Amino acid sequence: MISKNSLLYTLKVTVSYLIEILVFFFLLKNFFLSLSKLKFFKKDNIKNDPENILVIFKSGTMGDHLLCIDCLSFIKNIYQFEKIYIICREKSKSKQIIQLASEHDVRFQSYIQFLNLILRKKLWQNKLFFIDTEPNFRVGLLFKSIFKNSSLVSNKRLPLDLLSQRFLEGYTYNKYEPNMQEGIYIYKAIFQSIQNDSSIIDTRNSTNVFLQEFKNKKLIQPKKHFNSGAYDYHQYILNKYKSEKDFIYLYYGCSGKALHRLPPFSWFIDFISILEKEFQVILVGGTLESEYIKNIPSNIKVITELIGKFSLSEWSSILSYPEKIIPLISFDGGFSHIYGIHQNLIYQIFCSSNSKKWRNKSDISGVFSCLKGGSPIYKPYEFRVPENCDLSNNAWLNTNYKKVFEDFFSWYKHIKIKD
Repeated sequence: MISKNSLLYTLKVTVSYLIEILVFFFLLKNFFLSLSKLKFFKKDNIKNDPENILVIFKSGTMGDHLLCIDCLSFIKNIYQFEKIYIICREKSKSKQIIQLASEHDVRFQSYIQFLNLILRKKLWQNKLFFIDTEPNFRVGLLFKSIFKNSSLVSNKRLPLDLLSQRFLEGYTYNKYEPNMQEGIYIYKAIFQSIQNDSSIIDTRNSTNVFLQEFKNKKLIQPKKHFNSGAYDYHQYILNKYKSEKDFIYLYYGCSGKALHRLPPFSWFIDFISILEKEFQVILVGGTLESEYIKNIPSNIKVITELIGKFSLSEWSSILSYPEKIIPLISFDGGFSHIYGIHQNLIYQIFCSSNSKKWRNKSDISGVFSCLKGGSPIYKPYEFRVPENCDLSNNAWLNTNYKKVFEDFFSWYKHIKIKD
C-alpha cells in the first residue's frame, strides 16, 4: 500500500516538473521573439513611471515566513518598493502571520490569489522583481517568463537556465546553497535582484549595504502596533516569579510533522531538571505546546503561564521593547524564529534539521547539533520530510542532556561577560 508521504512526494515532484515544462515553452517563445526583435508587450502597455513590486515565492511553514518578514523589513527600509508580496500555499497562511506581515507593510498572497491578480491585469503595467527561494519549485521563473518588464533571481537547475541568462534580459541564476543560513540566503537573493537596477530608489542615499548590518539588525515592531496588554501581562509574570536566578525561556517545539526533530519527552524532562537548578525557566510556545505541560512532573518547577498566551504580533510587542533581554533555549520549531528575528540571545538544539541552514542569523547565537548537517533523509528542499527517521531517533538516544547543558552554559557565560 502506498503511504501518504509517498503520494505527497510524487505530487510535489510532478508539479515541480510541470512548472519546468511550462517555463520551457515560454522561454522558447521569448527566444524567438528576441531573435525577431519583436516586443512581448507594446510600449503603451507599460507605465512611463511604473511601480516597483517585489514578489518572493516561499512555500513553507510559519518559521520560513518569519525569516522572510525579517529580511523584507530590512530591505524596504533601504530601497523603495510600492508593494511587497510573499506568495505561498493557502494553507501556509494564518491570521497571525498575515497580521505580523501587514505591520511591516508586507502582503501575503496564495498562488491562486496571485494568479488572479495577474489574470485581472492588476500588475501588468509595473516593474516586478521575482525571487525564487526553492531549488525545485521555481514558480518565480514561470512568471518571469511571462512578464517582460520584470527581473528574476532563481536557482540553477537545467542547462536552459544558462541560455536564458545569456540571451534574455532580467534572468539571474545562483547555485542553491543548502548550508547557507536561510535568512541570509533570502537577503542575498533580494539584494542581488535590485542592486544593479536604477529604477529602485535608495532611501538612505547609499549603495553600500553590508551583510553584517543585516545579521546584526533586529526586527522592531512599529509603535503604532504595540500591544500594551500583552506586554504588561508578560511583565507581571516576570515580577511574580522574580528571584536570584536569571530568567531563561525554554521552547520544546511541538510539531505536527517530523517529530523526530525533537527529543523524547523523557529526555526533555531530564534536561529541564538540570536547567532549573541554575535558572528560573519560563516555558514558551503556542497552542500545540500547551498540551505537553500537562505531563510535566509536579517536582519540576517551571513557569507555564506564558504557554499559548500570545499571538505572533503580541510576542513582537514583548520582544521588540524588553526591559531586559531574556535568552532562549530552543529546540527546532517556529518560536525560535519569532524570537530570533527580534533578539539574538538564542541557543538552538538541532537534530534532523541542518543547523547551518536553520540557525539564527546572528553570530552571537549558539548551536548544538546532534547530527552534523542534519539527517540525510530530512531535506524539505528536496521534498523529503519523513514522519519517522531512525537516524534522528538514535541520535537523540546518543545525545547526553548533561553534555548539551554544559555546552549551553558555556555559551551563556560567554554572552553574559560580553553584556
